[in-house]
Amino acid sequence: MLRGYADAHVVLALIQALRQRGMDVVRVQDRGREQADDADLLDEALADERVMLTNDMDFLVLAAERGTRQERFAPIFFSTGPTKNLISKSLNCMLSIALGLSLTPHLTWN
Repeated sequence: MLRGYADAHVVLALIQALRQRGMDVVRVQDRGREQADDADLLDEALADERVMLTNDMDFLVLAAERGTRQERFAPIFFSTGPTKNLISKSLNCMLSIALGLSLTPHLTWN
């Protein structure tokens, strides 16, 4: 099953909806890591085999830098904001990729 690691800015409604549908989602707040550097959080997601859930553009910059250097990084699910419609689309997208997702570098845009 797909597992997520949500940064501090991901809306709680999305996290709760994913959890209600059986997804294992850990928030950085759950680990006391809300002040951690984004690069460290991305490394933690990879080590824990979790998808990084974020709406922080800094993670996309990190992904581009690491991709250029051909370094591994956790998959990133990027969402642009907390509207109900976007939460619904994000949830549907996350659930649709839950089967067969491997930890290879890629970006998902919506």
